[in-house]
Amino acid sequence: MCGFFCLRRRNPLTRSQRRSIHLCRQCEDENMSFVHLHSHSSFSFHAGVPSVPEFVGRAMDLGMPAAALTDTDRMSGLILHYEECRRQGIRPILGVELTEPRMGEVLAARMRRCAGEGAVVPAPPTGTDPAELAPRADGAGSHRRERLVLLARNAQGYADLCDIITERHLSADTFLFESLFQREWPDLVLITSSPGLLGSLVSTPNRPNLFAELVNNSTATRRRSREVEAVATALQIPLVATNDSYFLERGDWATHQVLTAIGLNSTTSRLREGECAAPGATLRTTDEMAAAFPSHPQALANAERIAEECGSIELALGEWIMPRIDVPGGETPEGHLAQLAWAGLERHYGGGPNYTKARNIQQMELATIEKLGYPSYFLIVKEIRDWANTRLGTGYRRPTDCTILRGSAANSITFYNIGVSDLDPIRYDLYFQRFLNEDRASPPDADLDFGWDERDEVQKFIAERWGQERVAVTCTTNHFRERAAVLLPNRPLLLQPYPNPFNAETVILLALPAPASVELVVHNLLGQVIRVLRSQSMPAGVHRILWNGRDEDGRVAHSGVYFVVLDAAGQRSVQRLLLVH
Repeated sequence: MCGFFCLRRRNPLTRSQRRSIHLCRQCEDENMSFVHLHSHSSFSFHAGVPSVPEFVGRAMDLGMPAAALTDTDRMSGLILHYEECRRQGIRPILGVELTEPRMGEVLAARMRRCAGEGAVVPAPPTGTDPAELAPRADGAGSHRRERLVLLARNAQGYADLCDIITERHLSADTFLFESLFQREWPDLVLITSSPGLLGSLVSTPNRPNLFAELVNNSTATRRRSREVEAVATALQIPLVATNDSYFLERGDWATHQVLTAIGLNSTTSRLREGECAAPGATLRTTDEMAAAFPSHPQALANAERIAEECGSIELALGEWIMPRIDVPGGETPEGHLAQLAWAGLERHYGGGPNYTKARNIQQMELATIEKLGYPSYFLIVKEIRDWANTRLGTGYRRPTDCTILRGSAANSITFYNIGVSDLDPIRYDLYFQRFLNEDRASPPDADLDFGWDERDEVQKFIAERWGQERVAVTCTTNHFRERAAVLLPNRPLLLQPYPNPFNAETVILLALPAPASVELVVHNLLGQVIRVLRSQSMPAGVHRILWNGRDEDGRVAHSGVYFVVLDAAGQRSVQRLLLVH
């Protein structure tokens, strides 16, 4: 092991060891690397910039052995992160950045609860910040709230994260760190940069897993880290270094600002201090982290130690866990489904010309369903349809009109015979294998359509019938994309750079309706060339190009007015820039 600066050292150094600060040959050969434990992706809605593949790829490019994803109050990207890390050959660390709910979330939860009880919703406390009244749970402005990073040590820790996040979203009006962590969570690592949280968590059963977070990417984070270190020293809580990253490179900070402004229903010019991450909240290299914490080698070492503890997680993915329900009379789901199907066969086809064909198809379907393990699934769909026909069949609709089985599931004679579908697959020559066959890699889905005014009641029935802990609601996540945000023009065009005026660097947006040979040059007021930014062929689309305010020789350009000029496809476009030092 080497001296003061070795990331693998477990114990604090003695005074004599600190006098000899050097890297030993062993550590040079081992190619030591820092591991980021507090990082955000685009799943930190309205805050995080990189996609999960971009985030993992950047960590891989930096030579890091592992990567932790900790999005704000959300686990939406963790399985994608787990699989992407495995694909790219680094160890996945699964986590979440937890915040206490905003007042708007608390009020929304109270409204749901009071609506069910017929009670009056209490008003928010006098003097509540209007920004806190928005009923959101995303990353916008999260720096103004208390934050706690949770990392899973193993699969049980991942399950614990699922439980905690579920409670965070469903019970926002009663969710408090103080009460949540009175319970022991031995499979989680807790990291926080909040002095107040350190003071409250140190007296809980989770103290052995608690770390004080140091961040050094701005004046504000340095000031806060000094406060954190003072509290941690007094309470004997170990330190850990992170960079609380929201983007990969400094040039992405402007995108982070725009996302935050959208999330707060504001503009970038009206953002307040603390609502955005600092420009330095990037995925720093090992050397940059070492330079940021020259006096805290143990905080760097603890980051690696935590990564080792949490970087060996194994999740049982790729195996479908099928539901199995209780059936009357002590029968098996397979036997009960077959009994219902054969009774329906006699009812629909008995004595008819298609009886033999229908019987053969029914026999084949039942064999396939049983072999693939779906009898309980078919019975669950039947129970939902039967309940809807009984409960919702009032007024102008007949019971069987309340819901419709659509899609390829209607090809199944089994669904037809057990009363889930009203469509005769023999009459219309429908093909069962389109819905279910032994070579199908993904499980089938039976789509039941309900009226917009009935869906909440149906979901409530399903949750009460099979238990909240066994029911999930899925969603589709849409991400911002430049091509969706900017309509491509009919000619090459430069869009307004941001920021402008700028200090150190600015982002230039270039829109091309078709592939073209591009010349992108920065000129001064005299028309002299300061920097050639691009001279190459580029594909159609919106391109982000960073100018760092330097000339061709790497010298910092003087403060003043500059023009960025685009020449492409015989067209010219110009934008004015103001550089201020």
